[in-house]
Amino acid sequence: MIQLLYMDTRELDTEEKCQEVADSLSEERREKALRFVHEEPRKQRLAAGYLLERYLKESGVEPPYHYGKSDGGKPYLLNHPDIEFCISHSGPHVFVAVAEQMVGLDVECLDRVPPKKKCLAIAERFFTEEDKDFIEDGDREAFLKVWTFKEAVAKGLDIPLVEVMKNTDVTMLSEHIARLEKDGVMVTLCSLSERMCGDFKVKKFFVDRETQCVRMNLV
Repeated sequence: MIQLLYMDTRELDTEEKCQEVADSLSEERREKALRFVHEEPRKQRLAAGYLLERYLKESGVEPPYHYGKSDGGKPYLLNHPDIEFCISHSGPHVFVAVAEQMVGLDVECLDRVPPKKKCLAIAERFFTEEDKDFIEDGDREAFLKVWTFKEAVAKGLDIPLVEVMKNTDVTMLSEHIARLEKDGVMVTLCSLSERMCGDFKVKKFFVDRETQCVRMNLV
């Protein structure tokens, strides 16, 4: 089962809230977040750390939490290599996927998609012929489906994005991809260890009013 966690960083609208979240984090994740001078990336890292470590605590995984990075740059828990996680954010939207198997995740805001002309230029340079056919005439939403698919696969497999660009297309791995489009955001999940059915199936859903944390159990 894949746990998908979400936070809107616009809820961190005061220094007090940001500090409260920072104080709840492990030293490593707190330092990682506070290294960022600019507000948006700092809040994104605070939210991501909070979502991940709160879930770990609720699941009985006791701190301290120590992190490493693979040769490809994918973060992992040194003390708990059986727990996989992937983080992605765009604008105020922060998502964390946690699983006991390979999981890749990418999120993009629809209003941040390049103009049609640039989409076509990127597709011409990086996408396969099948991908180019899929996005017909520079359709920006179709472009984003291809892009988030490739990002999620690259993150999940921990391989360079350029390799995924060259060797996969949007017609592949469909049974291992799930996608959610809501409130101007596209979220794509990839797990080669599980069969998924194109769209998220939500088993449970709740909102913690204090922290605006949303959890979905994907089956």
